[in-house]
Amino acid sequence: MSPAEDFEQRITVETQRAAQQAALIIKRHFDMQAFPKVDQHGVNRVGWNHPVDKRPMPVNVADLLLRSNLQLARTVLQERVFTALAKGQVSTLRLAALYALAETIGPERVRDMPELWAALEAGRWADVGVHIINCNWTGLVGSSDRNKQMFSWLLVALTTGIEPQGSVS
Repeated sequence: MSPAEDFEQRITVETQRAAQQAALIIKRHFDMQAFPKVDQHGVNRVGWNHPVDKRPMPVNVADLLLRSNLQLARTVLQERVFTALAKGQVSTLRLAALYALAETIGPERVRDMPELWAALEAGRWADVGVHIINCNWTGLVGSSDRNKQMFSWLLVALTTGIEPQGSVS
């Protein structure tokens, strides 16, 4: 290893240690904010003092939050999903669409739709679609073109069990 590479490696190790120590200092002096809160300077902060309005959310953090939200959806819907799976009516694609719906409009809302689950467990896919349409999607997530595309995608996936062509991107 050249002296320049050795120096660069030592700097990397030292700065990583310092960043880890800085995290401990911040955690010692700031409360973790589960919900955004405006500080005394008018800055909206969340987590361990992250300035929401001043720094973009890194993709890896957004991915972590999405995985966490989907895990919550799995937990909230667990009993309903187990029943549906036991009756053999739910494919992986339909289950994925249900989890995406739950993450979008709220897992408790999806869990508390008994007519949806009765139709799903009975394999009455047209009725599943009716219940999805009646869930007030636009009132819950808005009516942008992107939201309409996702709603249509989920509706087709749930009612047909076939992945729609195209994406919601």
